[in-house]
Amino acid sequence: MVLLRLGQPGAAKAPLEGISPESSVVMSHPGLMVESMANPPDDYSEWRDWLVRADHQASRDLDRAVMALSSGALALSLVFVKDIVPRPNRTGLLLGAWAVLVVSLLSVLMSFVTSRWSLRGEVARIDSGQEPTAADRWTSTTRHLNYAGVACLILGVGLLLAFAGSNV
Repeated sequence: MVLLRLGQPGAAKAPLEGISPESSVVMSHPGLMVESMANPPDDYSEWRDWLVRADHQASRDLDRAVMALSSGALALSLVFVKDIVPRPNRTGLLLGAWAVLVVSLLSVLMSFVTSRWSLRGEVARIDSGQEPTAADRWTSTTRHLNYAGVACLILGVGLLLAFAGSNV
């Protein structure tokens, strides 16, 4: 069996939020290191729990990054137009970039709401004695909103680069 560890061989490993440094599974970066386990555990529940928490943290980090990058791109484009190119050419590119960057921000913000709706629905199902579901419509909607946020960020930055290239 192979246990995947993130980090450089021999480097100090920073624990994932909620995981103790003594845990057999820790995460840090940069880099990737693979270690083999001589005695794999009989029960992978701790590993699974760590994977779920790691996925949650990675999702949260991605949401933050998309929001920061979209906001930053909007702000940078405003400074570019105000201070560098006060009379820009091809303003359609700029307006398109602004529109998709705003959609990116709104997509991520709405994904927060739909994620909470999904979580609350699961809690309500469990509290009422029903079996939890693997995914509901809000889980699917959240995933699509997150994909839309990333796609719009990439498109918006591309449009901004095209606009900047046509005005410098």
